[in-house]
Amino acid sequence: MSTVVRPPDVQGPPPPRRRGRSLVVALIAAVLIAGAGAAVLVTRDSSSTSSSEDLTTEARRPKTDEEKIVETVKNYFRVEDEALQGPDPNHPLYPVYATGPALQQSVDAVKKAQQQNLATRIPTNSISDRRVTVGAINGDRAQFKVCTISDGYVVHADTGKPAYEYPPGFAVTGLWTGELARDGGTWKVWSIKREQRWEGVAGCAVGQA
Repeated sequence: MSTVVRPPDVQGPPPPRRRGRSLVVALIAAVLIAGAGAAVLVTRDSSSTSSSEDLTTEARRPKTDEEKIVETVKNYFRVEDEALQGPDPNHPLYPVYATGPALQQSVDAVKKAQQQNLATRIPTNSISDRRVTVGAINGDRAQFKVCTISDGYVVHADTGKPAYEYPPGFAVTGLWTGELARDGGTWKVWSIKREQRWEGVAGCAVGQA
């Protein structure tokens, strides 16, 4: 708030009787302002503590089977991408997220790419995405579907040059189904197959499957 000051020739000294009152008013205002500031500090500190407690509680909450399954399937595809960029059929995280036929299928695919001197690359600002839907969970088995959007492209592993011609904005959408098995208390992808494939961002990515 700005204070309007009178010109010096008309301002003059303040009346003597109001000096004490002004000091009292100033002191009261200072106390009130200080008190308000303290209240703000206390409020902020209380809010910060409450927020921290909420985060701690959330971090300690055990994950549900659905959350674990979604996490596993997404990590399975992430490891697939990493292994094919090598290509590296011995990626150490393969057995962490896959087992049984799915593990063998993935390793074989990377070995084939390695033999053909092919690898994949993920573009900058990739639009790749995996949308996982958890199906029935029966004991140590669970069903899932996943809609994938991928804009990775194949290159010659030794030169890094594209192995095929790709149009601008190239992307592929896929609909996959599969099964997970609980292995040693941990969910892993047991089997997986692609049901449908669309050019571009289409199909299940736009609610058409």
